[in-house]
Formats: sequence, C-alpha cells, structure tokens
Amino acid sequence: MAKYWGLKGHGLHRAIWALAMWAVIIFGYNQASAGGVLTTPSFNKQFPRIDTIDTSGQQKHNNSTIQGKNFDKKKALRSSQ
Repeated sequence: MAKYWGLKGHGLHRAIWALAMWAVIIFGYNQASAGGVLTTPSFNKQFPRIDTIDTSGQQKHNNSTIQGKNFDKKKALRSSQ
C-alpha cells in the first residue's frame, strides 16, 4: 500500500477519521448557531425576499427556493420586477 500524507494503514485511517470528525463538528456548530437566525423577526425584516415565516402559498415557496440556493443576483432582480 502506498503512503498518503506520509501515512498508511491504521495511521492513515485514524488521520482521515480525525479530519472527518472536525468537518462534522464544524458543520454541526454552524447549523446550530446560524440555523436559528433564519427565523428571527429582525432577520426577516432585513431580508424579506427569503422570509418563510410571515408568508404563505406561492410567495413562501418562492422565498424558500431563493433561501436554499446560490443564485445570480442580476437574474433574481430581473425576475422580481
């Protein structure tokens, strides 16, 4: 077996596991701290185009779609006019 990061076998397995665990911990921390921000009234007042709390129907669907993806700002502005 060839070495990777200067490691092989159990040492390589432990290194990959340790790095993966840090990624999971950081992702979980981000979800716990930033996830609740989307439901605060001040956030929804500042960013009404992604407000899914005070909207319903088609508007709520459109806002949740915008909230969940990276989009072209110019294209989004054109479609909202």
